[in-house]
Amino acid sequence: MSRNHPAGSVQDAVSRAYTAAGGLEAASDMLGLTASTLSEATAKSAKRPHGIGVNHLDRLARMSPEAARVLAEHFAAHAGGVFHPSGAGAGGADNLLAQIGVSSKEFGEAISAGMSAIQSGDPQAINRAIVEHDEAGAAIADQRALLVKLRETNGGAVASLAAHLQAGAR
Repeated sequence: MSRNHPAGSVQDAVSRAYTAAGGLEAASDMLGLTASTLSEATAKSAKRPHGIGVNHLDRLARMSPEAARVLAEHFAAHAGGVFHPSGAGAGGADNLLAQIGVSSKEFGEAISAGMSAIQSGDPQAINRAIVEHDEAGAAIADQRALLVKLRETNGGAVASLAAHLQAGAR
């Protein structure tokens, strides 16, 4: 796709979602639509003013997590937020405790970088603070995912780990 879409536009997000899914031809195969239909759907035109349609985007997102991420980032920005994918792996309580430690470390670094940015007003310090905050957000998203996974699989593991930790403290 060679169109030059304005950054932040839905046309840009859909075009990048096609790329993330493996390109226009791959997205075409996934959706069962012609490549020309998909290409046309990213154009602002009177002929197809409503683009590709949310059902097709939903299907593409279900088939391509990479495309889903692009679309999630786009819509999260419209909602005034950011999308942090969860990289959480195994949902055991031990892993959750480790993730709580990671989250604490990342939040400390984010607070420190934020304070430095406030004190200096330096654009590089502000950029570093943004990166640190993104890392902290990702860490808490991973922690949340582990909690959800634990709730869905074996909520009692947290209680038994807490009892184990209390017994060890005696």
